[in-house]
Amino acid sequence: MAPRILVVDRNEAFATMLKEMLEDDGDYDVSVAQRGSDALSLLHDESFALTIIDMDLDPDDLDYRDLIPRLREVRPAMRLMLIPLMGESVPSEIRRSDIQGILSKPFFADDLLPSIEDALSKEVGLSATQAAPTPSPEPHNSEEVQNILTQLAREIYADAVLLLSAREGDEQLLAHVSSLDEAGTVMLANLSIATIRAAQATAHFLGEPDRPFEHNMFETESLRLYTMSVPGERLLTVVTPASAPLGTIRHNLRRAARELAQLDTAG
Repeated sequence: MAPRILVVDRNEAFATMLKEMLEDDGDYDVSVAQRGSDALSLLHDESFALTIIDMDLDPDDLDYRDLIPRLREVRPAMRLMLIPLMGESVPSEIRRSDIQGILSKPFFADDLLPSIEDALSKEVGLSATQAAPTPSPEPHNSEEVQNILTQLAREIYADAVLLLSAREGDEQLLAHVSSLDEAGTVMLANLSIATIRAAQATAHFLGEPDRPFEHNMFETESLRLYTMSVPGERLLTVVTPASAPLGTIRHNLRRAARELAQLDTAG
């Protein structure tokens, strides 16, 4: 029998995407609850091997801090995995709870199933610091970073600006300014990381495995997707109108990259 997984996420599109990925690629039996109270009711009647809880639950319902201990009362042996808010980490007091895994956004298809399998292999009773790798610390200058991305978005009329860590094994969305919904932002982050990985694989195939990724661009009649490498093994990805001058986009991306590097030096 396929292991049963419960996804608790108020974003229906994101929850559906996660459900389809787990069922199509991992042969899991996945149910979805959009509210913490619905998840609690479901778990009174049914058993699951793992419950995945998005930390951005309905504030007028059960907060994830309240939900976790109540789930433990109902199903003490069930494994739990948390999805932090995008660009943030799990609070230290929650990490000390009995959590078997942490699924940071953006997550990637190649990493999702191993993360789920790892969480399912954990024994309930381990601390979160033992159960999951510690995510990269939040940048001390996150407000300054956000200001740089906001200014860049205004200058190039971008629908989205994403700053991502491209460090292998630590890919994550660090900051963003976006008019896209959460599922769209996650998909864009995934595409950006896939871009650099494809470029690295191509360079390796061509006999230049150490050739660094610099930039890449995709364009339709109405939109342009541009990704540029910035210092610190990071990426800047922007979505702009196709009519926006390419030279202006590149100029402002380089300026933003210099400002981000200056923040690193100042820190």
